[in-house]
Amino acid sequence: MGIYCSMLLHLDRPADRLLTERLELVAGWIEDDRPDSSLSLLIGRRELPLLRCVHPGVAGGWLPEGAQGFYSYVALQDVVGFARSGFLAFDFAVDGQTIQREILRVSPTAVNLAEQYPLDLRTYPVDGRCNPFPPSDPPRLIIFPSLGAVGGSSINSLFRFHMYRNQLDFPVFEEANDCALWGALRTRELHSRVRWIDGHDCYAAGDRQGPPWARITLLRNPLPRMLTAFNYGRLVHPYDFPFSNFEQFLASSRFRRQSMAFELLATAGRATAEAEQDDDVLYREARTSVERDYALAGITECFEETIFLICLLAEIPTIGMWWRVLSTPSGLQIDDLGKDIRRRAEKALEVDFALYGEVKAKFSRLVEASEFGRALKSYKAQSRRRRELPDLYKMAECLRWRQLIAENRLLQTRAASNFETSHRPAGAAGQDDWQLGES
Repeated sequence: MGIYCSMLLHLDRPADRLLTERLELVAGWIEDDRPDSSLSLLIGRRELPLLRCVHPGVAGGWLPEGAQGFYSYVALQDVVGFARSGFLAFDFAVDGQTIQREILRVSPTAVNLAEQYPLDLRTYPVDGRCNPFPPSDPPRLIIFPSLGAVGGSSINSLFRFHMYRNQLDFPVFEEANDCALWGALRTRELHSRVRWIDGHDCYAAGDRQGPPWARITLLRNPLPRMLTAFNYGRLVHPYDFPFSNFEQFLASSRFRRQSMAFELLATAGRATAEAEQDDDVLYREARTSVERDYALAGITECFEETIFLICLLAEIPTIGMWWRVLSTPSGLQIDDLGKDIRRRAEKALEVDFALYGEVKAKFSRLVEASEFGRALKSYKAQSRRRRELPDLYKMAECLRWRQLIAENRLLQTRAASNFETSHRPAGAAGQDDWQLGES
């Protein structure tokens, strides 16, 4: 193994070394990395590239300064045949030479998903005859501070996977919600190869980068969106979402703060008490934000058209097929609402309806100006052929995400506690230990 024997890989994802997704993120960090070497992952007869990235632990200061992040994506349908007794061997290699083996378990649910509901891993051309966006050299960095319950997770997954397939640099292998991660792009001179940043709190990422870059967002029909937010909140965030029925949610201040208009302002750090209370102020500020701050506002109900317009903005000539991520199982629907509650909800969402209508009209003009041809029709046709996941699988995915959120909070609490302990004044820790022992 020669000079590679000192390299050690630490696997962060998948959590608990359990494969649960059709497209699984494999990520972690390396000790004693050699930047000039090529990294790969061998699974059976499949060889996948491992790409270097900025690990959040390095940016956050809880990993050694020299630690190097890495990530890869594994399409389970391509490797599930190599599993033995429910386990898969992952061989990590440097310059083609295996240096470390990890054994990961494959959940039965993931096997069923890979075999019965495989992902469409083909790529499709984007054929807009007229690009409504001005040319950019180099291509733009796209920044996507997604709102909740609009389909942002599916957009993120699609474009992250595109970046990986084209071996473009990534600022981090998940959401870039920490400004330290954006700063790492500049210090490591990665900007020319980083083409995508997403995360609920990445709005200001463009302010840290040199041009060219473009910020995008996504809007959805307001009432179905709020029902999704309700169903998702109860299932995935039960401790932060204390509403047992939709009427309670509607009567709360949380309903207003989860409107698209208010989230647009909150994402930009411009939400005010006046905007929360006054419809006119909220509409004016949110409308200004969409027009001034975003190069493109997509529409969830026109998902494929949104993907194609993002590709034109980013100058991406081909794109993969999207798939649903974190889609909630059947829950409360519009037809389940009583007439009075529905009327009150629509009244409370008047600003969102006005904003959505204006954005959708502008979006339709962009699609028309792009003159998408057969490629978009083909892409939409292939999307419609995809089989919808049963609610059982959607429930399993949401509950897994709920567990990951709880585990991440625990890790953050422990990290904060360890930091606090390490920064105590000299002698303080010993005194606390003595008192604990006496009790």
